[in-house]
Amino acid sequence: MQSKGYPAASKLSTLQPFLRFMAINCRCRLKVFTFVLNRNEYPWMKENNMQTLVLGLGNTLLGDEGIGVHVIQNLQTNYPALSNVTLLDGGTLSFTLASYIEDCENLIIIDAAQLHSPPGTIAVYEGDEMDRFINRNRNKSVHEVNVTDILACSHLTGNLPKLRALVGIQPHLIDWSDSLSEPVASAVPKACETTRNLIRRWQSQK
Repeated sequence: MQSKGYPAASKLSTLQPFLRFMAINCRCRLKVFTFVLNRNEYPWMKENNMQTLVLGLGNTLLGDEGIGVHVIQNLQTNYPALSNVTLLDGGTLSFTLASYIEDCENLIIIDAAQLHSPPGTIAVYEGDEMDRFINRNRNKSVHEVNVTDILACSHLTGNLPKLRALVGIQPHLIDWSDSLSEPVASAVPKACETTRNLIRRWQSQK
């Protein structure tokens, strides 16, 4: 039976062992798509050319829970001209992502979020507002590791990006499915444009 929005806590506890197994054996993939010149061909380029990290989170086997990954895939396909941007499919999240976050200047996280709004609604939280929103909703995540924990690691090492934002998208159905619900799928182009607008604004501030 499909559930609207986020599953109940009892259902989450039932799903966790299987989700961890999938994350380790199938879904724990870090597909990095970096829109900068190839450093092997151009050795004069430095690592800090990765100004902005766009991190898409979610399990694509749980319907709308995988929205962050779907947005990353859309950006990779349709916007190959983004400069100094790394698009990272973070799957269900793990502590291996901490090093990517610490190496970037700007951070955008795209994820399903409980906004108490119609499915497909997009909300952007920046800076401290993002931190507060994530902390309030940390127990509603089905990711292997909470975003809060990853950001806490970066904060402790003094490497938390000053410019950071969460692009949250209200899910409709979170259950076993490898596709998005119609209202959430319709929100993907707008989520991509929202992300691009953030990148342009931040880069113009440099």
